[in-house]
Amino acid sequence: ENVESRPVKKQWNSHWDLNHLQELDQEKSEECIILKRKLQEMESAIKNIQNENNKIEQSNARLQLKIDRTTEALQIAGTRAANSRAEADAANTRAESFSTQLNDLK
Repeated sequence: ENVESRPVKKQWNSHWDLNHLQELDQEKSEECIILKRKLQEMESAIKNIQNENNKIEQSNARLQLKIDRTTEALQIAGTRAANSRAEADAANTRAESFSTQLNDLK
């Protein structure tokens, strides 16, 4: 039988392997703690961004309401101005008519 085709059994050096495994465990535990902290920081940052986004959305809603009210007020003012102009023109026409009638009576 070919020696290369047989599985190689690792010689177990319990002292070295145990130390190595403990070091790996410590390393991975520290990595997990660091990643957990980073995750918490990112979650906190996300929450802060969401809060700011909510504030901006509320501000935008208030501004849109003000714009809508202003637009409505301008439309009303425009209608009133047009009505006032029509009334002024009508009053001017009546005044000219009265003036003509008065001159005719003289």
